[in-house]
Amino acid sequence: MSFVVNERIAYLTYGKGFNRLLYLAYLPDGVPVVVHEPGVRIWDYLLEGAAVSEIAQLLSEDYEMAPGELIADIQDFVDNLHSQGFLRKSVE
Repeated sequence: MSFVVNERIAYLTYGKGFNRLLYLAYLPDGVPVVVHEPGVRIWDYLLEGAAVSEIAQLLSEDYEMAPGELIADIQDFVDNLHSQGFLRKSVE
């Protein structure tokens, strides 16, 4: 399943490497939400069309954890972004 940024959502990433931040807000006057790493990378991978299992595999290499240990946390993060309206399921 892939996701896209919902309409009327502004986002900006700031910083480099593992110190990046992601700012999300509803336009025109939503309160900004700040996301830290590894959430920023999860966001990037989602926008590239990666599935949760693929993201777990990619992050497992950096965090030296088995992908199975990461899937539940990644899924919770994605579900949270979706329930808050920042992401919607892509219609392909």
